[in-house]
Amino acid sequence: MSTYTKTNWVDNTTPLSAGNLNKIEAGIEKAVSISKYPTAAGTGTAITVSALNFALENGESLTFIAAANNSSSATTLNVNDLGAKSIYKPGGTLAPKLISGKAYTVWYNAAGGNFFIKASAEGDAVAANVLAEKTFSNDSETGLVGTMTERGVIGITPSSYDQLIPEGHYLNSVVYGDSDLVSGNIKSGVEIFGVNGSFTADATATANLLLSGLIAYVNGVKITGTMPNKNTAFLIVIPSTVDQTIPEGYYGGTFDSVTIAGSANLLPENIRDGVTIFGVTGNFVG
Repeated sequence: MSTYTKTNWVDNTTPLSAGNLNKIEAGIEKAVSISKYPTAAGTGTAITVSALNFALENGESLTFIAAANNSSSATTLNVNDLGAKSIYKPGGTLAPKLISGKAYTVWYNAAGGNFFIKASAEGDAVAANVLAEKTFSNDSETGLVGTMTERGVIGITPSSYDQLIPEGHYLNSVVYGDSDLVSGNIKSGVEIFGVNGSFTADATATANLLLSGLIAYVNGVKITGTMPNKNTAFLIVIPSTVDQTIPEGYYGGTFDSVTIAGSANLLPENIRDGVTIFGVTGNFVG
């Protein structure tokens, strides 16, 4: 199509020539052709189209209906037998995805000698950003299919090793907690998920072995001592003919709190012959 030059019409001055009338007719014809999309012929990757008043001029546009899928393979477009030209996505050299029965608008890029498909949507999402089997469009193509895996709801129990969460979309998933994750259930000196342990398994003390009023922890369990403290008074035991029980409790050596009395007369010569008292056997015969 020749380059359009506007005629400035002036009453009773501008001649109503055949050339000017042809320009008007060509414009009408062009407008009509634009409003009616031609259906492509050829194959899915070697497309041919017949269009009124189309020329390979920079920016010249054309809308056609694809007759076959091209499966995103390299594709050419030949309009009015002017020569096969590659069709690319906007701003690149990748082939667009064409689907049979859909209309596509392209424009001619004279610098590269190719057609660019006109972007019909906006966005920068790619297949990995969209759920699998869901279709979407971006600023370079329509009818794309997502590849993101739908994982649904999952529950993760913490372990002794790191657990990698697979890529995908999750719904209200949870990392389980455990009410037993407390200091008293963890070995002393060990930290698990930020909880420092206090449990020891080598202690054997019981309440009766701990002085009354004192507190200790045995295997993580708090115990309060019950052993009586007898280290505050003196106790002198004088041997007798019967056993004498020393009351239960703690007797320290600080105050000599327990004394078993001795006797300087506990000698053999002071004990009847043949009689043994506290391990001393007498030899006195009178």
